[in-house]
Amino acid sequence: MAAAVIAALLAVGYGVSLVHGALLRHGEAEAYRHGQQRLAFLVAALQTATDRHDRLPKLLARERDFIAALRTPDDPQAIARANETLSFVQTNADVSDVFLIEADGDTIAASNFGQQDTFVGHNFSFRPYFSDSIAGRTGRFYAVGAVTGVPGYFIAEPIVEDGRRLGVVVIKVSLAPLAQLWTQSGDAIAAVDRSGVVMLAADRSWLYRTLAPLRPEEIERLRSARQYGDDDLRPLVRNSPIVLDEGAARLDLALDGAPGPYLVQALSLDRLDWRLVLFTPLGEARRFADTWTSFAVVLLAAAGFAAALVATRFRHRADRRRAAERLARLKTELEAEIDRAGQALAERNRKLREAERILTETRDEALQAGKLAALGQMAAGISHELNQPLTALSTLSDNAAALLDRGDAPAARRNLALIGATAIRMGRIVGQFKAFARKNAGPLEPVALGASVGAAILMVENRAREIGVEIAHDGRDDVAVLADRVRLEQILVNLLRNALDASEDADLKRVDLCVRQPEGPSGPVCVDVRDHGRGIAEDAVGRLFEPFFTTKPEGRGLGLGLALSQDIAKSFGGEIVAGNADGGGAVFTLVLARR
Repeated sequence: MAAAVIAALLAVGYGVSLVHGALLRHGEAEAYRHGQQRLAFLVAALQTATDRHDRLPKLLARERDFIAALRTPDDPQAIARANETLSFVQTNADVSDVFLIEADGDTIAASNFGQQDTFVGHNFSFRPYFSDSIAGRTGRFYAVGAVTGVPGYFIAEPIVEDGRRLGVVVIKVSLAPLAQLWTQSGDAIAAVDRSGVVMLAADRSWLYRTLAPLRPEEIERLRSARQYGDDDLRPLVRNSPIVLDEGAARLDLALDGAPGPYLVQALSLDRLDWRLVLFTPLGEARRFADTWTSFAVVLLAAAGFAAALVATRFRHRADRRRAAERLARLKTELEAEIDRAGQALAERNRKLREAERILTETRDEALQAGKLAALGQMAAGISHELNQPLTALSTLSDNAAALLDRGDAPAARRNLALIGATAIRMGRIVGQFKAFARKNAGPLEPVALGASVGAAILMVENRAREIGVEIAHDGRDDVAVLADRVRLEQILVNLLRNALDASEDADLKRVDLCVRQPEGPSGPVCVDVRDHGRGIAEDAVGRLFEPFFTTKPEGRGLGLGLALSQDIAKSFGGEIVAGNADGGGAVFTLVLARR
């Protein structure tokens, strides 16, 4: 009997142990699942915060004020313009600082140029973001500010002119608002770098602590880069290194005096050598397992007692109700968090649409400026084109009066007909310039290519006569293309004027305009504009369509014509292709879709 009781007790104890273990694993699995969801959301938020300004340095690297300042660092006016531009960018782009560094590491301009702790005059060649950027790569680095002592995320981009790296433009982004949100959430979150040093944390006392003791060479690397100032980089947990892998680990740690065990989960960020670490205490899972194990013991003990069974049922229902309430509460919190994320995403989308609108307006203004600049250069052509018809009108009107005095009505009528034809010709000339100067672009529609080619040649004829260059047109342009007539003529005028400029000093003073249909009547239409000048330099071929890039002498162009023309051609569904022609000279091919 005693042996049977002992065996039964052992069996019950073994069963209770199995149940407890299963419940504990279930609780830890639930903690892991919730932790993974939470980590994915936090990683997305951190990735968004670091990627938000990722394209800004690339845009700033093209800023002409910065290029001018790096080219002439001894020019006070160039440095002043660069300082003002940097300050404007910092104010309007929601970044902490923006500064400009020469190739030797010296800072020559900064958004905080007028402040006591300005970066101007400091050398940052020891920073990895500088060495990476000056080597031709985008530099990304998180560190404590060497001048201000304020931590931030640095993004650096090289500034290149004619293949030579003049210096580096750097922006600094503060991640403090994100860390504040972590603190408010109550989660134990930390972002660590590749050395295992805590960079950001919900608990500020964790900052610049390490997950494990660092090797001497690692400490020396951090010290030389002055990444975390003079902090002694002590381990977060003494004598208990935290080893991170993608996934999770169950560790018995004591963080801030609170004993473990903790479920430690880590997830890496794209492009950055950072990991986000979430410490989830498993005390709740253990209490869950203990509670349900106790409940199982009660059920076993009360198997023969109906009253105990009824009481257990009531307890079970109460636990289920509390679990349902907690689940509903968690669901409500999750839905609220999703709503907040959705609102933030909607706001970012709104700002993106606003930026696209501003970009479109700026592009349209640049297009109009390009047309007006071309008209200004062609203004002399108007007087030349109209002078001959005006002279003819005067002569014909005098002749008509003389013929009427002699009673020769048929001859007078012929003179009057010539006067009408001459007036129509003058109206056509003025109409071409008026249409070219119109600002608003029309919708895409079938356009007679021959009429647009003729109008473009008419608007550059005076320039061609001035420099003695012949425009040879093969006349095979009886085809309709899908375009806007005014903007198509702007492309053709720009290509013809560039070809005339290139042919001005050429041995063969001729520009060839040829219309081709290489794929037959149903394929695209190609308009070739070829000059017989020196051709395109090899190092300039890949940059012809960049804004503000020009091969003309200073004062002869802003470098916007080809960039704007390419933009217009792409809006038609076409493109402009540039290259050197066989036998010398350059050829630009405008590819257009048939209607």
